[in-house]
Amino acid sequence: MRNACKNPKVGKVLMGWDWGQILEDEIKNQIENWKEWGCYDEKPDEDTVRNEIYGSTALDSVWDDEMDYLTTAILRKKNPSGYWKAEVTGFGWRGTSAGKYFKETEGTKL
Repeated sequence: MRNACKNPKVGKVLMGWDWGQILEDEIKNQIENWKEWGCYDEKPDEDTVRNEIYGSTALDSVWDDEMDYLTTAILRKKNPSGYWKAEVTGFGWRGTSAGKYFKETEGTKL
């Protein structure tokens, strides 16, 4: 589960973001489909894939896809008026938890 964006009316998690889980999913995907990726001459191990991902922009498309989903499937359909509350729990090295009410209709501006 990724850090959550909640609907203040019902408190239901609509979206989340967890870089660790996304990274692990991407590593698994690249190991299972290594021939399709074209980056490897033989089936790579986890460390090889992790180093390849860290040295590239491989996760940029994941972020772009999430922002498109946030804008089209959540912001515009669930609450077109644009009023939201976002919360994070255990964020950053301090483990900060906080929330904020805001108005926005574009995922990339959040």
